[in-house]
Amino acid sequence: MRAVLPLAAVLALSACAMGPQAVESSAPTVTYRFERGQLDQTTARADEYCAQYGQRASIVDTTRDGDNYQATFECQSSRRGTLGGLFGG
Repeated sequence: MRAVLPLAAVLALSACAMGPQAVESSAPTVTYRFERGQLDQTTARADEYCAQYGQRASIVDTTRDGDNYQATFECQSSRRGTLGGLFGG
């Protein structure tokens, strides 16, 4: 049991360090969980997902829980959508 707790802590920390994580995908949408400061990386990953359909990612929904965020992207022929209210901008 002693080895399990440190291992769980290491896995949790490494998951945070890995950047945005896809939490749901169903063509043509994908949802990522990410931390503040990872928006560009999250958008790039969504674009990579949409590239398989020859499209780009557009934000269609966002949620925030403390310092954690979720953004849902839809693959479209051109980018549209903003994170306006997500970061108070």
